[in-house]
Amino acid sequence: MSQLWDTSGIAPQKNVVMAGETIPAIFWNAVAARGPNVWMRQKDLGIWRSWTWNETGQAVREIGHGLMALGFEARHTASILSNTNIVWVLCDLAVLSAGGISNGIYPTDAPEQVHYLCEDSGTRVLFVEDDEQLDKALAVRASLPLLQKIVVFDMEGLRDFHDPMVISLKQLQALGREHAQQHPDMLMQRSAACKPCKNNNTCCCCKPKNSSLPCPRLTRRARTAQPSSLSARKSGVNWSNCWPRLSGASTKKTPGLNGATSARPRGRQFTRCTTTACAAPSRTRAPKIFRNSLDKSSMAN
Repeated sequence: MSQLWDTSGIAPQKNVVMAGETIPAIFWNAVAARGPNVWMRQKDLGIWRSWTWNETGQAVREIGHGLMALGFEARHTASILSNTNIVWVLCDLAVLSAGGISNGIYPTDAPEQVHYLCEDSGTRVLFVEDDEQLDKALAVRASLPLLQKIVVFDMEGLRDFHDPMVISLKQLQALGREHAQQHPDMLMQRSAACKPCKNNNTCCCCKPKNSSLPCPRLTRRARTAQPSSLSARKSGVNWSNCWPRLSGASTKKTPGLNGATSARPRGRQFTRCTTTACAAPSRTRAPKIFRNSLDKSSMAN
């Protein structure tokens, strides 16, 4: 009976947590360490299809190089208008590896909402799942001057469709293979260029100029150690402008108590930057300390 509770032979597995300070760094380290192992599975026509780390890394590498072949620069935003699937994950990792910001949009959003989210986040490349989501993008692209390319995952039903602004994911991957031959190390250099948030410093992707305040998109645990709303106001940084610009939302004056108005971010989407501290998708609503600061400053005005 005493052997039942003997835990002396149980040792912690130190290789479970992969090394790396950013999401792309952790991913590529895992690809190198776990190459032939299965990473994930997705059901296709009732059959589970396995993806190894090597297969995933190759697909992410092709998409990332394809984005750079299109002129996608670091800190540019790429939006993904799709249901959750393996291709969504591949594009998300490719955008982060290219030093960009991945911005997810609900596939149930109306064209007006798609326009608002793409415009406010400064979307340069828009990934869409199929012809249904493509219709939304085509309906609003004329009023999106920053939008350069629309990439379609599933081209079924679009065989006879031709548009210079629209390419398929396979075409993007083909561009990526050519780009990788000419610039084999460019994606890894982009991936390593963004440094993580440390202490009270903001990440290089979303640091407001002339500001020493931490990134407003830190995880909930990190937010507990952030400066109070009073220190945020005294610092001179207008978080009511900073937060929406970083998260892809914008503020709208809404009536509050006693006739006061408060600036609140609006819009439904998730935004991710390439740092570990900011890795979790952040809701467009600002952290509480910044919401309090917005409310008090708006009431003072």
